[in-house]
Amino acid sequence: MTVTLPVRVELERKGSASTSGAILTGDEGVVEALVSITGVTDNVGDLIVPGSYKRTLAERKPKGIFSHDTKVWTARTEAIEELLPGDPRLPKTTKDGKPWPREAGALWVKCRFNLASDDGRNAYETVRFFSETDECEWSIGYTVPKGGAKSRGGVRYITDLDLWEYSPVLFGAASMSATLSVKANQPADVDVPEEDSDGGQVGDEWDDLLTSDPGSDDDTGVDLVGMDKGAMLALAVPADAAAELAVPDGLDADDLHVTLVYLGKNVPAETWAKAVDVARQVAADQHPLAGQVGGIGAFPEGEDGVPLFVPVDVPGLEVLRQRLAAALDAAGVEYNAEHGYTPHVTLKYVEAGEPLPDPAVPVPVAFDALVAAVDDEPTAIPFGQPEGAAETKGTPLVLPLSFEETREEIRAAVAGWLDRQAVKAHVAVEATFGDQAIVTVVRDDDIALAYQVPYTVKAGAVQVGEPAIVAVDRAGEVDEHAAVTAVEDAVHGLKQTGGWETKAGRVLSDANAKRLRTALGILREVLAAAGIPVDH
Repeated sequence: MTVTLPVRVELERKGSASTSGAILTGDEGVVEALVSITGVTDNVGDLIVPGSYKRTLAERKPKGIFSHDTKVWTARTEAIEELLPGDPRLPKTTKDGKPWPREAGALWVKCRFNLASDDGRNAYETVRFFSETDECEWSIGYTVPKGGAKSRGGVRYITDLDLWEYSPVLFGAASMSATLSVKANQPADVDVPEEDSDGGQVGDEWDDLLTSDPGSDDDTGVDLVGMDKGAMLALAVPADAAAELAVPDGLDADDLHVTLVYLGKNVPAETWAKAVDVARQVAADQHPLAGQVGGIGAFPEGEDGVPLFVPVDVPGLEVLRQRLAAALDAAGVEYNAEHGYTPHVTLKYVEAGEPLPDPAVPVPVAFDALVAAVDDEPTAIPFGQPEGAAETKGTPLVLPLSFEETREEIRAAVAGWLDRQAVKAHVAVEATFGDQAIVTVVRDDDIALAYQVPYTVKAGAVQVGEPAIVAVDRAGEVDEHAAVTAVEDAVHGLKQTGGWETKAGRVLSDANAKRLRTALGILREVLAAAGIPVDH
């Protein structure tokens, strides 16, 4: 079976350090390594459950690249196998000389470097050199499919993943991977453990994670909610509008809604209570929203088929969603953030290839409450007043939004407006005035545009009007000096990095520094499109 890596897949990377470097006789260019460790928590809070590689290894063979640079293919995989805990082929000790953990397994790879290419030869020599002193570290590039990870007690348990590549890297997230052998044309005396057909086995402690739905284990002692359809914060479509939108064989009119934040299934009750409390706080400062729902659209096929939806055009909705998401982040409440946000009402699920129905005639809608829904049990949280709060007299004190908050909400609203038009672009707010903002947009096809965006701030929220394309003239009110200074500061900061970038405790490749330099070039083009030329 041949599987092609999709374009623009965002890979996660997880590395681990080497141990027990060895030089063996045999074919030059062949390396055996443990590129990933299972069963133990790494230093970024992830644990790959033993047995999680079974599906992906049956579907595809990963490639060997260098430092996660997908343009530098260096090795082909000759053999790959997940070694379960207890497998006699696992090392007896870790890098620091401690006994190998009983609960730990590993992903073993035998690969052949392409010594006929400069990239392959250089990568091989680097691995060989640093493996001699136990300094070679390995990492994998992977994605986690929907439902492939569960969080418990601050640890993300990965139970299923799609493995695309493995790489020698500078530093990794764990400390137990191993370069088991580097085969070169030089002799050495080593003991090679013979393969044991019995291998290891997945311990009983992982059975629930590998065979059950996320969080469905009753032995955890944690009360869970949303076991059936999940938990979400949403807006309920008014009954009259829902009656007009509902379609045959689709969702019931009573179930039509606009999702703001989806927390998933099997949410800890304590987390859900915190999310509802956050929703009450946000709703307390929110004014009613009004707009229309109409048209037709479809998302990519999922577990239930292809979702057909009606787009939602309600000014201020994206701002509400941004405020809600920011408040949940501040409260430490996790929610589904796998995709960008597109306001919509799902009507039904259809088979792939089925033609779209006619667009829905626009229907006016108005929202005056959030809905906290667990499975089929919604709870309304009215805007403007916390649920159950006593009536108060006088005008409440509403703190003004900060300059940064205002700009971010404008940016998020314009990004949402573009997303509803299926336009993928980088959005930046270049300047804000009393009731207008200048926003620049660089589309994926490199077309740069500038928009004038009207906005107002009321009751602690930003309401954004329809953006209009403008040509900003240099005699206008844009602060050119501030823009140039910002670019110079960014360039200075880039020079200070020296090509080294870190994320989640891991050092990334120089390819990211190149991307940042490219981004700076795009920023100059954006500013020039807005009438602000910047010297190189």
